[in-house]
Amino acid sequence: MNPKRTIFRVYFQSIRFFFICYLIMFGLLLFTFKIEGLPLNALKDFFIISLLIVIFFLAFKLRLAINSIQQLAQFNSETLNNSLPETSMIEANYADLVRQLQQIIIELKAEKRNDNVALLELVELWSHQMKVPLSAVKLMSETGETADLDLEIDEMLHYLNLMLNMVRLKQSSTDYHFETFDLSAVASESIKKYARFFIAKNLSVDLKPFKYRLTSDRKWFQFAFEQVLYNAVKYTEKGKITIDCQDGILMVTDTGIGISPQDLPRIFETGYTGYNGHMTEKSSGLGLSQTKMVLENLDFNIDITSEVGVGTQIKIQSIHDS
Repeated sequence: MNPKRTIFRVYFQSIRFFFICYLIMFGLLLFTFKIEGLPLNALKDFFIISLLIVIFFLAFKLRLAINSIQQLAQFNSETLNNSLPETSMIEANYADLVRQLQQIIIELKAEKRNDNVALLELVELWSHQMKVPLSAVKLMSETGETADLDLEIDEMLHYLNLMLNMVRLKQSSTDYHFETFDLSAVASESIKKYARFFIAKNLSVDLKPFKYRLTSDRKWFQFAFEQVLYNAVKYTEKGKITIDCQDGILMVTDTGIGISPQDLPRIFETGYTGYNGHMTEKSSGLGLSQTKMVLENLDFNIDITSEVGVGTQIKIQSIHDS
């Protein structure tokens, strides 16, 4: 639609009542002159003069309206002049709405900048995490010892998948496809996916037999579960990892290094590594923060209990079952 045509159409609609009243008034004068037998020449002169005045007045109002709209069309949300034209109550209300729009735009821009900064911080943490497997692959290529090459490649693929999903989570258009699926099947698939990590560390996996049908987004739920499973493998040097589901609560228990009590309240913060993270120099705090974000989007709670030197247990449960 042509903007100029729209402006004229809206403007003429706004003055239609005024113009109709003018014509009615002139019609009443014409009727009065005929009844009284007064000369119509005088009325003709009055009509021409008054019509010219009305046309001049309406043209002036139209010019003011066009100038106001052009000023609004050219405004910059950062430098909008607060003295917008307010020659009538309608224009004053309109100017107030524009100022509110300006504030909304400024807030959205600030939010966008914050999102970009947060994403850059995530990328920085992710790149730090990628240094370990990349350095290992480089060393293998230099020494010719490629026994653990597949393991390092799997680790890089894990972090690449983590980054891709982090970017998707930052997008407001993230779609979730809900379906009903077998939770034990998801657990089995994830265990097979990370089998090399279990074998490399000589860890056993105890997948308890359970049958539980879950309705959620399978892809995103499996992503969250795999982050939990990967963390369990990563911080467990000996023993086993147990996966069970009781009364709708999915539990992942390891015999790893554990988490100190002072670190537990902040374990889901992005970039927080805690005492154990600094000790191992492998933690970036990315996996669990993204896990919590995904699970919250899917209406799940995640809870962690841990004891240093004993192990950690993570429980995942739908908020509708808690």
